[in-house]
Amino acid sequence: MLGKAGVLAALMAAGSAAAEDLALVIGNENYRNAADISAADDAGDAAGILAGGGFTTLRGDDLSASGMAGLLVRFYGDLQSAERVVILLSGHFSQAGKESWFLPVDTDAPELAGVDRVALPLDTLLQMAAEKPGRAIVLLGSEHRHIRLGRGLAPGIAAMDIPPGVAVFRGDAADIAAFASGVVPLRGQSIARMAAQRGALTAEGAVANFAPFRPALTADDGTAPAPADPIEIARQSEAALHLSRDQRRQIQRDLSILDFDPRGIDGLFGPASRRAIAAWQRQNGDPATGFVTQDQVVQLNAQAARRAAELEIEATRRQAEQDRLDRLFWADTGAGRDEAGLRAYLERYPDGLFADLAEQRLEAIGAARRESAGAEERRAWERALRDNTAEGFRDYLAKYPRGAFAAEARNLIARLSVDADAEAARRAAEQGEAALNLNPIVRSLVEQRLAHLNLDPGPTDGVFDDNTRRAIRRYQQARNLPATGYLSQQTLVRLLADSL
Repeated sequence: MLGKAGVLAALMAAGSAAAEDLALVIGNENYRNAADISAADDAGDAAGILAGGGFTTLRGDDLSASGMAGLLVRFYGDLQSAERVVILLSGHFSQAGKESWFLPVDTDAPELAGVDRVALPLDTLLQMAAEKPGRAIVLLGSEHRHIRLGRGLAPGIAAMDIPPGVAVFRGDAADIAAFASGVVPLRGQSIARMAAQRGALTAEGAVANFAPFRPALTADDGTAPAPADPIEIARQSEAALHLSRDQRRQIQRDLSILDFDPRGIDGLFGPASRRAIAAWQRQNGDPATGFVTQDQVVQLNAQAARRAAELEIEATRRQAEQDRLDRLFWADTGAGRDEAGLRAYLERYPDGLFADLAEQRLEAIGAARRESAGAEERRAWERALRDNTAEGFRDYLAKYPRGAFAAEARNLIARLSVDADAEAARRAAEQGEAALNLNPIVRSLVEQRLAHLNLDPGPTDGVFDDNTRRAIRRYQQARNLPATGYLSQQTLVRLLADSL
């Protein structure tokens, strides 16, 4: 069985072997329960030519699901030390939505619900190829032949989300094999030049000319080759650092602290991270390659640490001023001695230092009124509370304009009359926090950090309640961040900069 989880678990356990250039070639021609792919055996010829061109070639013919899984483990074990990579698959493919699978020869009418267990997901291969940006080519060959598929699957290859730095060529199995045999092994070839020679094939993904796929020993006229591309030199220099996922996350956090947005703290250097690195390099007078050196990693971290400290000093001063004005307003509105002052305070400082106390006192005032109000008025008020609509509270006020609950009714009407833009902004902030996929450990860290800053988030249990939301808003206000009460990437990076 080939399922994604099983494949990835096996790959993580795989060892590595030395290889300068690496090719994975699978030609599935003779299917047990589908029409044969007549030209799939041409992939074997291409494998021989690639091997003769200096590629360490892992080849498989007419492989079952378990056979493909075993070969894939070997390939991934060699991938880390490989310089350039070719992946060639010829056979039947199936698709659903934006996902595609390469089918083994023992496939038997697979369905969408189980295809991950019995076929090779193309997105898994593309992610492997993405480990060699600018140096990876994926070749996919097939023929219009009959294959029986189960519910949810269709034959062929879907439109793919190709990772940055990966070039994909697909087409007829015979044309793909010829392309792999006649074009790919040639010295001095850039991916763009290969794309120009693709013939009837479809070329997608990274076909830019910035990185020669194989360096030429001499130019076509026998002269020495042109100097190496500085972008490619920078790419190789960063690759030699062998940055771990956590180290890449730290780089992304440092960029975010310095206001260079990598669009995520995930440890994956996609186009946004590369643009952020290049912008930071440009600001510091370095060549804007988008690839970091060891010295730049140290410099970036030092700058981010200094900026984080500066931001916290600024935030502490701003918070102190906000607290001073908060206390002054509380005193000027009567220090909570009457209902009018309490409501005025909460309107100005809904997350203020005395907000909890003000709400408790208003609740006590409301309870006393409920006791003093007549039975009919209490029933009218209870109906309004059950409906919890502006219209319901207006109905109460129409009957009891000077009633025991009139002030509270007007306050609730004001709360329910939040304009549509504000509510849309709140929902967007809520969705933005949900997209961060924070686990309970990170949520607890957030609460611990808020508590350390004396913002009273409530229990540090990883559950964001009203107290937590209020603490987040106060944190955001002190740092000139959008005060939504929900975590954004910017808020999270600032909040945990000293914790992670």
